Amino acid sequence: MDWGTLIGIVVGAICGGGATIVADRFRTTRDHRVREHELKSIAYANYSTALVLAVHELKNLRRHGPPNRRKLMNLADEVLKTTCAYEAREAVQMTSPRLRACAREAFEALRALRDCFDLPPPGSDSRWERRLDRADQAIETFKQAAEDDLAGTLRRDLPEPHRLPESGGY
Repeated sequence: MDWGTLIGIVVGAICGGGATIVADRFRTTRDHRVREHELKSIAYANYSTALVLAVHELKNLRRHGPPNRRKLMNLADEVLKTTCAYEAREAVQMTSPRLRACAREAFEALRALRDCFDLPPPGSDSRWERRLDRADQAIETFKQAAEDDLAGTLRRDLPEPHRLPESGGY
């Protein structure tokens, strides 16, 4: 056997094996990032939904709740539990450390809104309105931060979609 042939086979095997290892590494890394993006997307959507639903339920409770303040506070506590706001917040905090402060601020605003039910009824609804505005603003801030985080992850990890050329009038 000729030495050139043997060297060619060995070099080809090394290059082929190396290329396969590198390709598998890139594929694994990409799959991991895509999965991370999916988990973040689900966590952000669940938390946003829980926050918005909780605010909606608290508004309904304020309008149509029982006159007894103790019952009202118990029902307001239940709103946070039944909308899964606690669980969704924990999922966001575990999934994305960068959004922890934003998620915490939104949850604290929701708690402050809930705590309005434990206060004596004011002469005006200024406390409620201020806290409702704060909650709405905190939720919108969280949503924007989540969109920015997902868009940043998407731009970094996934290829741009292929765009077809404009049709020539067909």
